[in-house]
Amino acid sequence: MLAADHLHAIVLNHVERRSNGTPVIEWRLGVRATSRGVGTVQRLLARVGHP
Repeated sequence: MLAADHLHAIVLNHVERRSNGTPVIEWRLGVRATSRGVGTVQRLLARVGHP
């Protein structure tokens, strides 16, 4: 898991196009979760100005 708050979680996929863990994270944490690959996460971080 890359980030989470009381409403959402962002999960990094270790294998592209596989988000099998997302439903488990949603169930265990009780929040909505989204899974993304490394490339997408890097683009998002660059967009928000994260080093």
